[in-house]
Parts: sequence; structure tokens; C-alpha cells
Amino acid sequence: MKKRVEVLDCTIRDGGGALYDFGVVSGKKLYFTNEKIQKIMLDLEESFVDYVELGSVDYGRQGLEQYAVYPFLEEATKLISKKKERNQKYTVFFRGPDTPLDEISQKQEGSCDIIRMSIRYSQIEESLEYCKGLVQKGYQVSIQLTVTMRYTREDVSKIIAVANEIGAYAVYIVDSYGCITKKQLHEIFNQLDEGLKDSIRIGFHAHNNLNFATANAVDVLNIPTKRNIILDACCLGMGQGAGNLHTEVIINHLNNEYGTQYGLHAIIKVCDELSEYLEDEVWGYSLATMIPALYGAAYKYGVMLKYKYKMSFQKIDDILARIPEEMKYRYTDDNLEALLKTERE
Repeated sequence: MKKRVEVLDCTIRDGGGALYDFGVVSGKKLYFTNEKIQKIMLDLEESFVDYVELGSVDYGRQGLEQYAVYPFLEEATKLISKKKERNQKYTVFFRGPDTPLDEISQKQEGSCDIIRMSIRYSQIEESLEYCKGLVQKGYQVSIQLTVTMRYTREDVSKIIAVANEIGAYAVYIVDSYGCITKKQLHEIFNQLDEGLKDSIRIGFHAHNNLNFATANAVDVLNIPTKRNIILDACCLGMGQGAGNLHTEVIINHLNNEYGTQYGLHAIIKVCDELSEYLEDEVWGYSLATMIPALYGAAYKYGVMLKYKYKMSFQKIDDILARIPEEMKYRYTDDNLEALLKTERE
């Protein structure tokens, strides 16, 4: 049996996050209009990518729809087209187990196909129980190992056991800070491949901090396996910080090397829709996002030190070279202030 490669386009969700973060750092408000989201959705349907991500759910948080963040699951699923091209599936992203399960209705006809559940490392057990609850409500669940490099083999084994128990749709390697090495990628992939039931896909979500998103994605494809693979990608690579794997690049590669028939012309139309944000450099490879990746840290440390504190790249490197382990994985203003206080002392 030959593996099947599929593409999940998360331009709307990851792109919305990029626009929100850009506003925080720059003070300039850029956003998606409802018309633009609808246009992108239509073009993505025409591209025949296998999965389209509608956005993320941040329970009860109002007024962020222009960044594809919705207060309720039902709000996100209103974007779903009445027609589905080539059995496309729709996904919605949950950041941890914050939405009360009793606030989520049983899956209905026309709802999203898959909930992508970001496992919160500080709440692994609670997050996995939440996945079980979503399955009981009728949803297919994809388990996202956010900042996968944090997970020990024992952590991954625990996740594999639950994924097998609930019949997860996929388990994802997520290179949140764009710093995964080839050795690390192969080790985690092989552990998942050996432990998961054959029906469960392995997904890969790449970030481009070290400019290796495409190289890492192609490397995943070259790992010997019969298991189905999902690659996440965004048009023009639009995503937070350094951005993501480019949809237009990877589908061209898959069309040429794997005989897929994705519609590159439709993806280029999406790129046109996003081109207005290029002038502001909302996302993309830069030293400000590359330096944190050298130390396995959240990209926002580099961005804030560069653009808010006007530090040189050399100074940023000096500071982040000494970042404590417990601060690396989660950027907060308090963490940054504590880091700078240590530096001043």
C-alpha cells in the first residue's frame, strides 16, 4: 500500500493570527474583511486541497472574527460552503481545553468535519480527556502536539495510547518555533508511525524561522512509511512570525512528484487576495524570528526585542542565548520583562 499525501490549507486561521500579532507589535490594524474570507474560501474550494481550516475557537471571546477567531464553534462553521468539491473536509482549531464541553453541541449535519485540538503541554491529561469528550460528541479529532520538541518519548507514548483508543483522525508533529532538526523530526515521526493504528494519519505543521519549512516537509514525505500524511500549508506562507510552509510551493511539488491534481491557479488567486499585506511585512523569514529558533524559544521574544526595544540582532542573540528553559516555550510580557531585568542586573 502506497501512502497518500494530503494538504490542509490553514491560511485563514494562521493568517488571521499573523494579522493580530502584527497589530500588537506595530500598532497598525490590519485584518481580514468578511468579503475577503469568503473569497479565499471559494478559491480554496477550487484548488481541491483536501482540508480547509475555517479558523480557531476562543470560547466567548467576541470581536475577533476579522482574525478568524470565533467565540463559538457554530460561528466558525457558518463559513462552510453548501457544496463540497472532491470531498473536501473542513477543520476548526481549538487552543487547549478551554471551551466547556457542555457548551459544544453534538455534531450536526453541515458542521465542521474535524476539530484540531492543540494539546497544552501544561495540561496534557486534561487535553487528552477533552479529546475523548469531543469524540463522544461525534467529532473527528486531530491531536496537535504544539511545540512537539517539548514532549518526551513517554509523553508521546501516552498520546499514542489515547489516539488509538479514540480513533483519532490524525496526530500532528508541530514545529511551532521552526527549529526542529532532521534527527528530531525522524525520531518523533518513527515513534508515531510505529505506535499508531494504521488508520491514523500523521500530520506535519511547519514554521519557517530557519527557512526550512519546505525542506522539512519534503523530508517528511521521504521517510519510508505506508501511512497517510497531511501537510499543513498557507498561501504565500502567511502565518505568525516567520510564517509557514507555502501552499503554492508544496502543491506544485506534489503535482509534479506524486501525481496529485491540485489547482495551482486557484491558489495563486488566493495569493493575490493576500498580496496587500506584503508591503507591511506582516510575516516572513527574518533574523528577528530566526534568532529565537536557535534557542528553541517563541518567536515573539525576538520580534518584541527588535521592534519594541529597538535592539540590535547581536544584543537579541546575547539575551536569548541565556533564556531560562522555563521561559522559552511561552512568550508573555511578564516573561520578557523578567528576562530584561536579569539582563540589567
